[in-house]
Amino acid sequence: MNRSAEDLGIRDYSNFVIPCADSREQYNRCCTIEDNGYAVMNCLNTVIPESSPEGTCTLFFTTMYYGDVWKDVKPEEYKKLKIKIAGEIIENCEKALHLTLKLYIEEIVIAAPPTFARYLMIPRGTPYGYQFDMWDSMMMRTMNVESEEPIKCLRFCGACGERGDGYSSAYISGMNTGLRTVRDAKEGK
Repeated sequence: MNRSAEDLGIRDYSNFVIPCADSREQYNRCCTIEDNGYAVMNCLNTVIPESSPEGTCTLFFTTMYYGDVWKDVKPEEYKKLKIKIAGEIIENCEKALHLTLKLYIEEIVIAAPPTFARYLMIPRGTPYGYQFDMWDSMMMRTMNVESEEPIKCLRFCGACGERGDGYSSAYISGMNTGLRTVRDAKEGK
């Protein structure tokens, strides 16, 4: 952005825009490629002011999709669709947070689930882990965390760890994985 966070009226690192309070409706909205109204806007400059040149800031926007909603998007439609979705996300944030952002965008990079799937090789293109099934839930993973180490001392943490996605789950997963690793090092494993 060619304005500082302060100039844009951004005071918080993370802003969650949720169009409704009904969790079932939230879920259903995320099961379609249409604008679901859900967005997260992060501004690193609010916690690390020098993370971009003075008078500027960087914003990161995220939305949610469940299932394989991108499967029917043709390659020739992909770029146009992700530009449309990025515009909707920014507009949703502008409206909900009473900000003007589009006028001050200096540079933009847009990634969508197919982008993440292609370059990061992650399931269904989600950088935040994936949706659990009943047989592969947080409880089942937590109960079996010690036995699910296919390569000795190689452990997963974060969104693909035993607790699934979400900020607090990722933090706890990282802490627990670190503690298990330190324990093993002390025991000479």
